[in-house]
Amino acid sequence: MRNVAARLRAALNRHSLTRPAGAPTWGLSAALAVAVGGALLVGARTGRADEAARVVLSMILVALPSIPEAPAAATRALLVRTSAVTASSLAVTALGGDQLAVAIAVVAAALLGFTVPSIGTTAALALLLLGLRTDMTSGSTSLPALWELTGALVVALATFATRIRRSPAAAAPAPPAGAPGPSWTARRVASVGVAVALALVSPLGIYGGHWLVTAVLLSVRPTPSATRVRLAQRLLGNTVAALLVALLMAAVPGPAAMALVAAGLVFLAFALRPLSYLWWAVTAPPVLLIAGDFPLTHDWYEGMVRVGLNVVGAVIVLIVCYAARPRPGWVRRVRPA
Repeated sequence: MRNVAARLRAALNRHSLTRPAGAPTWGLSAALAVAVGGALLVGARTGRADEAARVVLSMILVALPSIPEAPAAATRALLVRTSAVTASSLAVTALGGDQLAVAIAVVAAALLGFTVPSIGTTAALALLLLGLRTDMTSGSTSLPALWELTGALVVALATFATRIRRSPAAAAPAPPAGAPGPSWTARRVASVGVAVALALVSPLGIYGGHWLVTAVLLSVRPTPSATRVRLAQRLLGNTVAALLVALLMAAVPGPAAMALVAAGLVFLAFALRPLSYLWWAVTAPPVLLIAGDFPLTHDWYEGMVRVGLNVVGAVIVLIVCYAARPRPGWVRRVRPA
């Protein structure tokens, strides 16, 4: 049995899609799982499903990507992400969830996030997901940003409570050398713009097609090589996730069951995310589906629709980011006269 486990680890370590990049975060993940499951259960029992969903979405947005180990870096990351989510909530409320206005804001937030790495995709994703909640619950009396701030506070408390006894971590790694300049950033933003425009003109709209936009936002990375790896991880992981969604929806779960499933998947998603994004791509989509539409459920084939949107998103990235982009070695050699 040990030999089988050793061979499996060796196989995972060899492949770029599954090669571990860090260590699991079991303590923080357990705390977040309890918070997510508890929030959804309380929301379902008290008739505050929208508020609970907003708290959970905020927790996911603030905790993703992985929170740095060093206390100072973790504090900065939490403050920046909390500010981004809060500002997005206020913006969506001010816009009334209007699809065109939110779509323009998403593209602008993507440009800001791709230019300022500390913001990343947090603001764009927050605008999209919180806009979806606003569209679902038009006329809600929830105070803008209150529940999003609550979710961010839960993440901050869980982060520092589970790291009190941990030894000081090493400094964060420097950004990759030789990263592409403005032209690659422009392609990343353009790919998001194409996805947003395609969603708007389709029968799905920006909210029904938000998985298409999400697929592009989370696939385009700071470098072309990292983007290729991320595309492969998302396509493979999201296909498996679609099967999980199909099984979940076929069981016609109630709100309590969905809350428990979300808690279990959140535990695995955040614990395994530092190892490889592939495991996040498998476990996180069902959680986002539950939190985004809670307490509504969908037909079993909803997962297949998600896979289709992810494939379209991958095609957009390949066309916009890589088509007509000169490859290394294609420069014609000129002989001296």
